[in-house]
Amino acid sequence: MDSFELSTVVGNVIDNAIEAVKERESNRIIYFEVAGKQKFYIVKISNNGSSIKEEILKKYMRRVIVQNIKIQEASAFI
Repeated sequence: MDSFELSTVVGNVIDNAIEAVKERESNRIIYFEVAGKQKFYIVKISNNGSSIKEEILKKYMRRVIVQNIKIQEASAFI
């Protein structure tokens, strides 16, 4: 995943977090953390808005898992 793709994904997740907390009348929280670990960055984004529906989560988590496997395989050649 190149830096443009990563910024697009992170931007979309932040946009979704903003939409989720809009449903709350008060105490809206979005938590964003980035940490470097060896050759990787760990990005954590959470909010206290509505949850992602389970069927949508299953669909996208499968894509993330497949993407992670491809990234790990590619990083073996770096």
